[in-house]
Amino acid sequence: MKMTMTALLVAAIIPAFAATASEEESLGWTSAVIQCGKTAEAGDVSCEMKTGEKGWEKFIIQAFGKTHTLPATDLAKLAGFPLSSLRTTHEGGYEELGGYTVHFRFDRMFYNSDKKLVSEIIYVSVTKKGFTVSDRRTKEN
Repeated sequence: MKMTMTALLVAAIIPAFAATASEEESLGWTSAVIQCGKTAEAGDVSCEMKTGEKGWEKFIIQAFGKTHTLPATDLAKLAGFPLSSLRTTHEGGYEELGGYTVHFRFDRMFYNSDKKLVSEIIYVSVTKKGFTVSDRRTKEN
């Protein structure tokens, strides 16, 4: 009886180990058009973005009644940041620094060569005077 129970237990466990689990993977975005809320200061705010095999291809922002298209040099700064990490914010800002500002923030996390978790953030910020792309802000965890 004991041998039969052991055989049944082994027969039940082996298929469980042999079965492979389904692994869910992210399906990255390649383009997005975002319509943000309207503010009294910035008016209608929106952006259109596209990435391809070689990285960022397009980032067009509409704010303050103007359209801003990021040139290739600024698109290159966004390399590695996924479209899906976009977060939009706005603030009053300091007049000396451009005043009212709309921010498009991207973030990503990865392991560096030392196997340390690294988080990076980058901002594309728009004011009445134009736009800027910040340097990457990096933090090792």
